[in-house]
Amino acid sequence: MSMLDLALEHALIRKAKLGDADAIESLIRAHQDALYAFILRMSGRPEMAEDVVQESFVRVLSNLDRFDDRFRFSTWVFTIAKRLYVNMRQKQAPVCDTDSLNFHAGAVDGPAGISEHNEGLQNTRGILDAALASLTDQQREVILLFHQQE
Repeated sequence: MSMLDLALEHALIRKAKLGDADAIESLIRAHQDALYAFILRMSGRPEMAEDVVQESFVRVLSNLDRFDDRFRFSTWVFTIAKRLYVNMRQKQAPVCDTDSLNFHAGAVDGPAGISEHNEGLQNTRGILDAALASLTDQQREVILLFHQQE
């Protein structure tokens, strides 16, 4: 949600605390895509990202009464997800594979242009994967949060 939607978000949180299913659904929908993208880029593993996001929302909903509305809801959700990711990562070695992100490029004219464009994308993905893999976990997290969450 944007900064302009902060009042709406707080209203949804109040309703969700009272068990309003529509409010709960709205909160989840508002944050699930960004959270999934963040964890996917951190882990490189779609199945791990799905598990972390799902478990994150289970924890968020069971601890909603503990949310402090002086802070951004997204910060709280992302913090829970990051902690879960770190715990899961200790059990499984991370694999960075941006091909699993299902990147869709814009239209490129002609077969030669498409082939050249796809080769360029693959090369760029390889360079980005190598660069991300060379960073510490904290550095990678800062880069991903900056570019995905501004």
